[in-house]
Amino acid sequence: MTSPSPSMSARFDRYAASRLQREKLFFFLWRAFDVLHNERGEAFVPNWHLEAMCWQLECVADGQTRRLLITIPPRHLKTVTTSVAFVAWLIGQNPALRIIIASYGHELAMKNLQDLRRVMESQAYRQLFPDVVMRVAGAQITTHRGGSIRATSVGGTITGIGADYIIGDDLLKAGEAHSPQIREAAFSFYQHSLVSRLDNKSEGRIILVQQRLHADDVAGRLLDADGGFTHLNLPAIAEEDQTIRIGPNRAHQRRCGNVLFPQREPRETLDALRREMGSAVFIPQYQQRTDGAGSDLFQWSWFHSYDYQFRPDREEFNMIVQSVDTAFADGADNDWSVCLTFGRREQDWYLLDVLRTRDSYSDFRASVARLVRRWTADRLIIEQAGTGITLYRELLRESRLRNVLYRFTSRLSKTERFNTQIERLKTGRFFVPDAAPWLDDFRRELVSFPSGRHDDQVDALTQFLDWLGHRQAMSRMKDIDHRRKRERNAEHWR
Repeated sequence: MTSPSPSMSARFDRYAASRLQREKLFFFLWRAFDVLHNERGEAFVPNWHLEAMCWQLECVADGQTRRLLITIPPRHLKTVTTSVAFVAWLIGQNPALRIIIASYGHELAMKNLQDLRRVMESQAYRQLFPDVVMRVAGAQITTHRGGSIRATSVGGTITGIGADYIIGDDLLKAGEAHSPQIREAAFSFYQHSLVSRLDNKSEGRIILVQQRLHADDVAGRLLDADGGFTHLNLPAIAEEDQTIRIGPNRAHQRRCGNVLFPQREPRETLDALRREMGSAVFIPQYQQRTDGAGSDLFQWSWFHSYDYQFRPDREEFNMIVQSVDTAFADGADNDWSVCLTFGRREQDWYLLDVLRTRDSYSDFRASVARLVRRWTADRLIIEQAGTGITLYRELLRESRLRNVLYRFTSRLSKTERFNTQIERLKTGRFFVPDAAPWLDDFRRELVSFPSGRHDDQVDALTQFLDWLGHRQAMSRMKDIDHRRKRERNAEHWR
């Protein structure tokens, strides 16, 4: 039996490669990457994390998965994989599919569509999928079989457009993640515009891919709500041992400390990025965590602790100050209304009580008045914004509260306000209890700031710390110290 000729072997190799690219997304991704980066001479790096993403996307394509969430650091080929290669590959399999690709901005959406068009118009694609006939018009690609690919952005109009697949690729921009309004707009667009576009709600597929930016980003809300998403989470540096599926009978064993894409971003590069960006930014975007552990803004160790079970009585504190942050509206999905109670003992301050509630405004107002009376507060700080303005005006009408009220105003952002108080927190003069019913929520919010979902207790804390630096506060504390000293002397000579 004679061996096949070199030309026959070459034809067979090309046939085998083409078959793999048609049937397996990972090999098609490799081909698509070469099309997009051929001019730059950049070589495809077949790292395992790309196989993991491709395997999960194939599970979506064959119906095993209908909701997929991928969280992954930036610059790890998430868009090329999901919004370009996967979409082109799907249309090659079935030109009748209708697909919507959404991003945070119009320019990004059009860039993704342009890359998709380059792949689908390439000679390589036409050889693999010769039956696909396409036409481009504006932000849409249509096929001869009635299929379509529509690119849109958050806030864009997609009325009247149906879809079999919806891909949300970065619905939130990194630089805007700390805006509650923009976060709400992104989730509202997903919930009310995108999801409603599925032609068949029970069979339609949704894929979301992003870097984590905030505990309240789209991914955070869906994970909190247990929205039925299969979650492929790929931190830049593994924080535990993981077994990650990369094929039907294949898995990658990832060890704690392993870097996700060392060929492009080795450990020394990531460490330099962390120093440059700061942990508060690096941890969400690269480690896909929003709990704030290791945050550069705040360290829990700045607080000392005291025994909550044997906390001092009111009489042992020479001053009580309460700080209030009011929510703009009540309800289960809104922010919290907060009142922090601090007691001054010699030169130290003790956090004695925390009220955190979503009660109605009237109920919260009544609770604050009760707390002032219970602790016989010397000062009540209320921010002059939203319902805080109303609360201040109404409490001002009560003669017994008039002398303790203090209006707090600031033009700084929440993060700027926090930054201005860091040095004061580091003085070692502030104590929190070793245990309290409200302590876990208080700690969680502080260590996750500014990436956490809520910051109401942070606001109340920073306005209290800001008040401590005012001349009026210093004068008030001196007056109280002198008065208490006179009372002690009088008691001594009585």
